[in-house]
Amino acid sequence: MLRSLLNLCLVGIICVTATTIPIEKNGLNMNVSFKLPKIQMPKFQGPKLPTKVSPAELVYAGDSEVFDLENPSSYSFYIRSSKPQALTYESDNLLILEILQDNQTIKTLSASDFVQTAPENKNNIEDQAAYQLDLSQQKLGLPDGSYVFRIYGTAQELKQLEPLALNITYSTISPYIPATNIAGKGKMGVTLFFPDSQNSQYMVPVTRFVTSSRAPLRATIDQMRKGSDVLGFQSSIPGVSKIQIRQGTAILHLGSDLESFNQDAAGKVAVKSFVNAMTAIPGVNKVKFLVNGKESDNIFGGMSTREVFSADINPKVYLGLNQQQNRTLLVPVSLSDQNMIYENIFHALRTGEVGGQKVAGLMAPIPQKVNLVSHTLTEDQLILNLSKEFTSVYIDRPDLQKMMVDAIVYSYTSIIVVNKVQILVEGQPVNTLGDMNLADSMKKPLFINPEVQ
Repeated sequence: MLRSLLNLCLVGIICVTATTIPIEKNGLNMNVSFKLPKIQMPKFQGPKLPTKVSPAELVYAGDSEVFDLENPSSYSFYIRSSKPQALTYESDNLLILEILQDNQTIKTLSASDFVQTAPENKNNIEDQAAYQLDLSQQKLGLPDGSYVFRIYGTAQELKQLEPLALNITYSTISPYIPATNIAGKGKMGVTLFFPDSQNSQYMVPVTRFVTSSRAPLRATIDQMRKGSDVLGFQSSIPGVSKIQIRQGTAILHLGSDLESFNQDAAGKVAVKSFVNAMTAIPGVNKVKFLVNGKESDNIFGGMSTREVFSADINPKVYLGLNQQQNRTLLVPVSLSDQNMIYENIFHALRTGEVGGQKVAGLMAPIPQKVNLVSHTLTEDQLILNLSKEFTSVYIDRPDLQKMMVDAIVYSYTSIIVVNKVQILVEGQPVNTLGDMNLADSMKKPLFINPEVQ
């Protein structure tokens, strides 16, 4: 055992001693080296592409991007380019207008037939080339109807572009008798309400001038019972035997002969006629009915006399109605959505759309090229700043210029907080529009849609 331990110690001493013995560097050369041949790798080069300048993006554009037009007059047409572009024309005929009806081309017009103004430099476009077109019904010699217009340029560089397409409707606008504040000596104006002749969807206000009376409610009902032979409206109300006024409420006593008004549609129209006409009279805010002096739960198609009816206080937009192709009348259309009410009223006035839908049977009184630049409400006065196109519309129709102004004033003063409207154009007062002076603010006239001049 002792012997083994001594052997182990001896081995340890030898190992320690061996680590301290220097070794000659060159005594044992174990370095092995070799060199790889250098391989020159070629630099990668892709295929050499020819230098190419991408063509400009050319598009046609229209006036305010509005493509559905009623009775248009002038229209702005543009050729727009993403960068400077040369155009090559083979003749002086820069534009073509194709007119289609029922998918058939009925006319093809050259630029001289419909272009009012063209760019000075027709062969080069920096950003856009602007054309002013005359698309009036009179200029193009088209009858009333609906058409599709296709407008395009004749330059070689424009051959691949799709024409600008417009949906055009022409309908001769009947004469308009402006609203007024004057009843005439010994006369008073009564505002009557009749359902429109097509589908009784709208209540049309009509002013009739009658001999002055101390009983305006009775005069109004009696005149409404007569209808209007002049305008082609039929009476929509039953007879009223007695009228009372109590604290701003008109109480109308009806007879028992209501059979023809007990259908739902006829009943609703009768109520609307009564309520609109009565609440148009100062001092009347509500309407209540009685039958033979008593309450009833079955009048006008299931209504109850216990219900008291109030005027619709929602803002309204006044649109045009071409009544029997004889007269243009302004018709109020109620607006339930009062968000952005000033902008929405103007949009409706220039498009005829309410709530995103075209109002059937009614026309926009303001041409679509007129824009609302800004608006400001100061106390009870609304200042509307309109685009410069306002002064150039309906130049040959002063009656329609007055219709446009009346529609603006009636529409905006239907907002409770607005009592007066002033119109500016590009920030400046309008001294003259036709034979009107619009420099001052305007209140709504007392008498809308006079039955006769």
